[in-house]
Amino acid sequence: PYSTKYADGSIKITLNSDRTIEFVNKLDKLFNNGKFSYCETAGDDSRVRMELFATGTVAFVLGQIKHAENWLGNMVDKYYVLPAPKLNEQQADYVTGVHDGCSIFGIAKDSSHIQAAAATLEIMAAKSHELVTPVYYESAVKFQYTRDSAAARVIEELVHKHVETDFAGVWSNQLGDVVHFFRNNNTTKGLTSTLKRSMTSYQTQLDTLLAKFAQLQEDEGY
Repeated sequence: PYSTKYADGSIKITLNSDRTIEFVNKLDKLFNNGKFSYCETAGDDSRVRMELFATGTVAFVLGQIKHAENWLGNMVDKYYVLPAPKLNEQQADYVTGVHDGCSIFGIAKDSSHIQAAAATLEIMAAKSHELVTPVYYESAVKFQYTRDSAAARVIEELVHKHVETDFAGVWSNQLGDVVHFFRNNNTTKGLTSTLKRSMTSYQTQLDTLLAKFAQLQEDEGY
């Protein structure tokens, strides 16, 4: 987790944790044992990775579910869908992170109907989650993007059921791009020390963002 919300309502950056350090150490072994290859590409690296997988050049690829729709439709070989692996045996469930595909809605601060607009957006989002999301998974993801019922069950039971969002991840653009820490520091050398140095900056930007939210609530009276 990039951040954690505590019982008193406070939110803190918690990326620098024992869990992260364990992840970094395992990542280091993968990169340096000669059995793992990282594909550095220009342009749309997701497209290149998926094309390598679709042509049978590599044995597995890490990507988003939407990539199956875009680039694996004409793949000849049978492929399987797996959740991202657990960090260790103590991790109870598989965890699926939401990528950049989450929507954030804003209302102009000079609107004369802020509360009504907010209530409308909230009910529309709730109804979308209730009515649209299940259809998307049932009609599209589980069948159009997979090759068999086993993959459909994996998506439903191991991926979709354990989707999590993270406050710092959602607001990453306001927090020094924290969600892309590992992408922006894609060498394992000195990664732990780089993480420690970055924590103060991330937390300072988070505190600033939360202060803006608090001020907005005070100004608007809610």
